[in-house]
Amino acid sequence: MENQTVAKLILKRIEELKLTRREVAERMGYRRIDHGMNKLNNILNGSILTGDQSKRLSFSLGVDVNVLLQIMNDEKKQQELKNDKIGRNNFIPCLYAICENRRPSSIVIGNIVDYKRYIYLEKAFLQSSLKGQIIRSKRKIIKHFKKNNGIIPTFGNIMHYVLHLYYDDNKEDVLILDTSGNRISKEFGDIEVFQGKPNGLYLG
Repeated sequence: MENQTVAKLILKRIEELKLTRREVAERMGYRRIDHGMNKLNNILNGSILTGDQSKRLSFSLGVDVNVLLQIMNDEKKQQELKNDKIGRNNFIPCLYAICENRRPSSIVIGNIVDYKRYIYLEKAFLQSSLKGQIIRSKRKIIKHFKKNNGIIPTFGNIMHYVLHLYYDDNKEDVLILDTSGNRISKEFGDIEVFQGKPNGLYLG
């Protein structure tokens, strides 16, 4: 199954069985054929198979459902590795603002203003001692908070900031600072440290 994908397997079986996509949709049992063809096209374009779709395809194309699921899981792992590599290559140490809204009230505007929550840090920052990093962070936070009047459009009021220095940092590794740049203890309630994304996802 090297370099195999769900889409490649489906297209191969369609060719072997000499079927049209419409006929595959019919075999999958959809009452509305146009709806079934849309589902099939979405799968061929990379949409993740649901359990129901896996069973339907398995039956209509004569493919072991476990083979479909294995290929799908392999694709998912490959995509995760690809995303991880991209994330590592693009990661820049930063301070980011945690706002009252995890998800922006407007997704469109949230995508546009998302950058406003970040304070990207120079390489020299990493060479400072912990005390030095906190002092530098304090200056940057005060400046950022004042510049944005303590609010990020659609994300709401800035509640606190998180210092994220390394790609692999998790909840236990990051430093949390208030809007005046003072360090907040992690024991201070169930404080949020993951920046919400405009599409509703959060870094874990």
